Amino acid sequence: MDLNQIESTLQKMLDKPLESYEKRRIIFWEDQQEEFNDDWDSIKLKNIKLQELTNDNQFYIKHLLEAEDLDSSYLIYSNLDLQSEDNWLLDMVFYAQTFKASRTDLIMNELQIDSTLRPTMERYAVFFDNKVRYRKFKSYLGVIESTAAI
Repeated sequence: MDLNQIESTLQKMLDKPLESYEKRRIIFWEDQQEEFNDDWDSIKLKNIKLQELTNDNQFYIKHLLEAEDLDSSYLIYSNLDLQSEDNWLLDMVFYAQTFKASRTDLIMNELQIDSTLRPTMERYAVFFDNKVRYRKFKSYLGVIESTAAI
C-alpha cells in the first residue's frame, strides 16, 4: 500500500487558507503504533518541511519552531503520545493541527468498508498486510459494485 491517501489528506490540510493570525502551518502527525515509521519521511508535500519528534530532540524541535524558523510550515512526525504532559511541545499541539492515520483506516477507506466493521478489520490486519491477498480482495470490490447495480 502506498502513501498517496496520506499525502493527499495532508496536502489538503496545507492548502487551506491561513487564518488572519497565522503565518504558517504546523501539523503534528501522531503515530503511536509506528505503522508509518519507515515511510513518513518519503512523503512529498509542497511548501512544508519534515521533522521527526522523539524523546531526545524535543528541546531542539521547540527551539527550531519558536526561535530559529518562524516562517516555514512543518510536518512533525512522532510516535510519542502528543497529549502527554511530558511533551515539551504540548502547548504547540493545542494550537496546531494534528493528524492520525492507521493502516486499518486507510484500507477501510480504500475498500469502502463501513466504520462499524473496524474491530473485525483490526482482527484480520495480518491478512490485509499481505499485498497479494489485499489486491485480490480489492478486486472483488468491482464485482460487488456491479452486482449491486443489477
